[in-house]
Amino acid sequence: MALSKIETIKGFSVLAVKLENPKSYKTQDPVYNYIYLKKHTTSTVSSSQTRSLFLVNLPIDTTLPQIKKFFQDVAIGAIVESFQSNDYYDSHQIGINELNIDISKLSNEDIGGIEQDSKDNSNNNSKIPLGCGIVTFLDKNGLNLALQSIKKIISSGKNIPIWPKDLQATGTERYINNYRSKIMDSETLETESAESVLEFARKEQEAKDEIDNMKTITDEDGFTMVVGSHRKTKTGIMGSLKKTNEIEKEKALKKMKRKEKQDFYRFQIREKKKQEMNHLLAKFKEDQEKVKEMKEKRRFRPY
Repeated sequence: MALSKIETIKGFSVLAVKLENPKSYKTQDPVYNYIYLKKHTTSTVSSSQTRSLFLVNLPIDTTLPQIKKFFQDVAIGAIVESFQSNDYYDSHQIGINELNIDISKLSNEDIGGIEQDSKDNSNNNSKIPLGCGIVTFLDKNGLNLALQSIKKIISSGKNIPIWPKDLQATGTERYINNYRSKIMDSETLETESAESVLEFARKEQEAKDEIDNMKTITDEDGFTMVVGSHRKTKTGIMGSLKKTNEIEKEKALKKMKRKEKQDFYRFQIREKKKQEMNHLLAKFKEDQEKVKEMKEKRRFRPY
């Protein structure tokens, strides 16, 4: 694979890094990955104030240890403080077209924050485009040192840096290992199955004992409610008990209402009589109006 001679594009420096060939590759030809980088700026931080690099087209599953190891190799003394990225596989709703990065349209303006605490650098990851990352150095000198070293490598076209291998497997090997880790060996499977069966039997016996204890329930008055044999579940017994309690509450409420005296106080008696008199008076006036109307129409015959 021939290396590209392009050093910059749209303000980004173009750095080629050599990737380690996966074991599944039949060819031993070197594999290169092109990383596009420049100073990370935002609307609040200018290029003279920043201490971060904005990187595009990072290798998949890039981690902070890899970033630290890479810059230790290419620029001794450039200490990395934190690394923010948006992994390709963070979301299952990513469309295939979103994985294609258009370098001519990409900008690092207003993406993420460069003053993030190194212990919590995931707050603004959703704002970082897919396949991109922000590397924050300990100070501006570290950033300048890293940029100078990278530009020397690009201009010379020699000593292509090797991208550090992660401690964990990547690519196809990663997914194979992940799949194999979920497969139990026969002894472990037998042990866990036996434990699950014993745990199920224990819980089943506890439920049975609880039901037996609930079949005879004594209320506050000392009466015992006997549950029928057809109720064999806790839900059925509790449902029966709830229904019985509701019936008893309804009976008690009706009994209290019967005992209540509506006209206990004198003002209540006077008010009730006043309402009755007003009702009779209104009825009397209504009858008078009807009689008057009938007399006018000569239809009034009292006898």
